[in-house]
Amino acid sequence: MATLSLTEVLAAIYAQLAASAPLVAITGGRIYNHVPQGSPAGTPFPYVRFRPAGLSDWSDKGSYGYDGDIYIDAWSDKQDDSDLTTIHDYLMDALHRVPLTLPTGQNVCLDFRFFDTTVEPDGQAHHGVSRFRMLLTE
Repeated sequence: MATLSLTEVLAAIYAQLAASAPLVAITGGRIYNHVPQGSPAGTPFPYVRFRPAGLSDWSDKGSYGYDGDIYIDAWSDKQDDSDLTTIHDYLMDALHRVPLTLPTGQNVCLDFRFFDTTVEPDGQAHHGVSRFRMLLTE
């Protein structure tokens, strides 16, 4: 039974997102697993951050696998949700039911589950959240 390499999963997701020309164009290539801190002006808008959550092992004697969620947060300073909905559309094109194969030969499938937007407490930044269910199998 192989073990999960979350590092490889995140690298495959990053590669898929970075290969999306429309997503790269709208975000200026600001696609992160960890948003850089410390620049004087902060991180320019719009940008996206992806992160894993709620990972579970459903393996048994005859097979193995994991499932969990991948959250992709998008931020924009546009005073409507148009950037966020456009980014979500590009995320769907790049990830929803698009098979990803890891270097280990494991397969990852992401299935869209949820999208929502909100305005951050500062009243300036708009925040969108797209959630994908992740299934990892041999």
